[in-house]
Amino acid sequence: MKSLTLRAKVMQFIGLQALVIVLLGLAIGFWLGGLLAKSFIIGGAVSMIPSAIFSYCLFKEVQASAAARIIARFYLGELIKFVLIGVLFVLAIKNIELNLLLFIIGFIIAQMGMWLAPVMFIGKAGEKY
Repeated sequence: MKSLTLRAKVMQFIGLQALVIVLLGLAIGFWLGGLLAKSFIIGGAVSMIPSAIFSYCLFKEVQASAAARIIARFYLGELIKFVLIGVLFVLAIKNIELNLLLFIIGFIIAQMGMWLAPVMFIGKAGEKY
């Protein structure tokens, strides 16, 4: 039951992260224009999509007896995440009209959100996930 709770928290965090990026993008669009908002949101998506795929792969099977498989999935997931980030960066920059500064700021803010993820997984005293 704990694995479902952990998986649910991971998905909840990814949804919250997407909401923050979209809301900030809308605010940027309101004040600075559509191109800058689009650049910001795409930058955030370039960070979030690989992280979501990584999280799904990592938490697909969470059991104590599956520790070796979890470690293998972690390393494979990280490799896939880095490659996918690189591919998405290149595709976005080459194929979409973007403001590079806002694109990178959106990417960085989404990455910073991932650094805050552990805070969401800290439960009540003694509660472990």
